[in-house]
Amino acid sequence: MSLPRALALNLPEDGGTAGGTSQFVETHEVLPATFDQRQVRFLFPRAGILAADSFFQFQVQAKNNANYFFPISVGAMGCLESATMTIGGVQVAQTRSLNHRYGVTNTFRSQRERSLQQSIRVGVTDSFAVDARNNDETDPAQMQRFTGRYGVDVNLPFIEGNATNNSDLAVQLHYRACQNATGTDPTPEWRVYLADLFPGMSYFHLPLQLLDQVAITINFTDDDRIGRRLCMDTNYPPGVGAVYEGGEIILPKMHLSLVHYDDPVGVESTMDKMKRMFDEGLTLVFTDDQFVRSFSAESAVANTTVQSNLQLGLDGQNVRSMLIATPKQPNYASATLTGTTNNLMGDYGSEPGRLKNDLQLNINAANVFPKPLENASQLYGEFSQIYPMPATIPSFQYSFVGQVNETTGQDIPLEQKLTDRNLMTHKQNEVITANKGYLGVNLRSTYENVLGAGTVINQGNPVVLTISQQGDTGGIAAKDILVWAICERQMAIKGGKVAVSGS
Repeated sequence: MSLPRALALNLPEDGGTAGGTSQFVETHEVLPATFDQRQVRFLFPRAGILAADSFFQFQVQAKNNANYFFPISVGAMGCLESATMTIGGVQVAQTRSLNHRYGVTNTFRSQRERSLQQSIRVGVTDSFAVDARNNDETDPAQMQRFTGRYGVDVNLPFIEGNATNNSDLAVQLHYRACQNATGTDPTPEWRVYLADLFPGMSYFHLPLQLLDQVAITINFTDDDRIGRRLCMDTNYPPGVGAVYEGGEIILPKMHLSLVHYDDPVGVESTMDKMKRMFDEGLTLVFTDDQFVRSFSAESAVANTTVQSNLQLGLDGQNVRSMLIATPKQPNYASATLTGTTNNLMGDYGSEPGRLKNDLQLNINAANVFPKPLENASQLYGEFSQIYPMPATIPSFQYSFVGQVNETTGQDIPLEQKLTDRNLMTHKQNEVITANKGYLGVNLRSTYENVLGAGTVINQGNPVVLTISQQGDTGGIAAKDILVWAICERQMAIKGGKVAVSGS
């Protein structure tokens, strides 16, 4: 297992043996210090060095319904609202709206990684379905021969709230929250790695043995209605179907990989060398989020443009990049608790305007872009530069370009759509069209994790983010605006105590 150079003190140049001191890894299971359906808290042992492949594990017990499934783009991550890490009572890192943030950053994984790895780890099921029919659309039996993780099922006409049999959607049984017909089995054991809980902490490993008490608190998403933790694919239409009963978090635990050194007898131990270094003082560079939540108002005026100006309050921060999501606000007044924003994706996604979208950022009294980014290719190009690995979002899921009439914003006929009807049916296309219209701004000077890699925000100069979205003839829905400003931090460690600057 590789450690950062600052902590790899068993090498010959640091006084280690000619071949270096060997390492071994202990797997340690940590049970919750406290746990209920709102949050869980873990206290880590003061032993070894915490490796990056440590993970949080949990299951979900859905209540008496075999048709529940996780939002397809975030899976079981939809159950996690926020995560906070403290060392000796000092807050070191916090990730808020963790479920939404995961949906954004998961687009920077390859399609293969999302489809295979994330499906197993957290139940993401948004990889493409494949049409296995023999081109006989008049034969109902052939209509059900649809392979993949979600697809057409003529026996479930409710997920879209219509009765058109050849356009209905269902998540395959093996990917639902319940694995049996009665809905009594819990889900598989999901695992969320620390790098997904605290993305900025993946730059280094924590020497637990030399620090004050390390604790992690994870807050769970409220389960008061469909679309947050779970979705439901039958008896769906609001006001018609069964009341949503939800699912409970069960058996949470932490699995820690702790690195130890096997030092030769008579040689100063590696941990003693590290302790001496920490007693003298050590500074580590990482990133943490400044999170801002706002909203844009609903408008019923045809073809109207709604502009939102957000003052982000980042005085004195060194900002490396910004992630932005604009999910449609759910219907909180739904009597049957089924006011979800999307039948497959739940609350998680980002919906652009159907006709036009603009983005501008003003920092230190100057615009970042000479003119606002105003077309899908510009917005996607900027978003795709947030990380070294480019984003991979299908064009029809990123914007309405090619999916709607550019004048009215209304759906264009199926035969003119960009989507291949042999891969995605018409109604299936409509459910997930333009639901990953994420935005971002790259403010880095380098992708290396070095001090000063971002853009410094001067004191007294508010950062203003301007987002404009134009609706169609039916107006535009109210949106939440979620912004994660990824800011540089320095952690000073001395004598087991920590202090964090920049927060």
